[in-house]
Amino acid sequence: MTLKVHQWAAGWRNRPYRHTANTVYLVMQGHGRSIIGENTFDWSFGDTLAVPAWSRVEHQVGADSILFAMSDEQLMRWTRYYRHEALA
Repeated sequence: MTLKVHQWAAGWRNRPYRHTANTVYLVMQGHGRSIIGENTFDWSFGDTLAVPAWSRVEHQVGADSILFAMSDEQLMRWTRYYRHEALA
């Protein structure tokens, strides 16, 4: 199990990617929008986002945000199934 806390500043956005880990995000502060696969989700405090393995992921932050993330990344690494791919 991998546990992380992300602090993202207003206006931040990531380069789209996908990886073989399943990830669940819990929004602890702020708001923004995420594109997961072909779906777009607006999120704010208290929301939960689930990102299935190998789904395209892109986050866009509207206000300073803190998100807790829990994933099976360590298991995927341990079993040598972990892959990460940056997308255009």
